[in-house]
Amino acid sequence: MGDFNVDFSKTTSTTKNLQRITKSFCLKQLIKGFTRVTQQTRTLIDLFFTSRPELYFARAIPVGFPDHSAIFGVRRLHRIKRPQPKIIEARNYKHYDPALFREELEHIPWQIIELEETTEGSWNAFNRWSVWRFRQHLFYSTELNSTSETKPYYSPASLARQ
Repeated sequence: MGDFNVDFSKTTSTTKNLQRITKSFCLKQLIKGFTRVTQQTRTLIDLFFTSRPELYFARAIPVGFPDHSAIFGVRRLHRIKRPQPKIIEARNYKHYDPALFREELEHIPWQIIELEETTEGSWNAFNRWSVWRFRQHLFYSTELNSTSETKPYYSPASLARQ
């Protein structure tokens, strides 16, 4: 935003250069009326550029003294879409009992993994017999990480595991 001293209302090489530069950065000029009016000329030299024109309201208003109009821009906050929150799942060792976990591992029929014919079958057997036991002993909590602060957020799935 400012006085660029390039008349955007006329097609000159300087104007085309500035338009090419602003286009390469995906910027759009929002001021539509003339910003400098004299008895001889009317020019659009005070400009307001943004890459998100839907978020701004910008205009030129005459101020009554010098030949320049004042330009202003207002950000429209109600149209801003918030980014999706980042959900983080973490292990909680608060209720972890190593002796109970070791005992659970001793009762897993590990030989069933060796009976599988393929690596994928062995992996699926391992998952069936052990991963759910790991989850029983190492509780998972889910947190919703917002932009400014972290708040605990427990999904029904994470509550069911505890």
